[in-house]
Amino acid sequence: MLARWYWPWLVMLYVIVITLAVMVAANRHEARQLFVEVQQLERDRDQLNATWSRYVLEQSTQLNQLHVESRAVESLNMQKPVADNTRVIRE
Repeated sequence: MLARWYWPWLVMLYVIVITLAVMVAANRHEARQLFVEVQQLERDRDQLNATWSRYVLEQSTQLNQLHVESRAVESLNMQKPVADNTRVIRE
């Protein structure tokens, strides 16, 4: 039979083991939640990168059109046609 002074130590050890088991479960739950959050943030990042790429492409397209237009005006003395100078050809 165990001595009387072992019982308090045994109860304290049991409480420590139970406490540690609860802490492990809580840590695993938090780790899963953080993993889900990281996945969501990565999806958001990928979506933002795709949007940014589209904006950069659109900007470069518009800048290229402006460059062509300004070059046509400066180098070739071209102008946008007005309604009086426009002819409609029908076949």
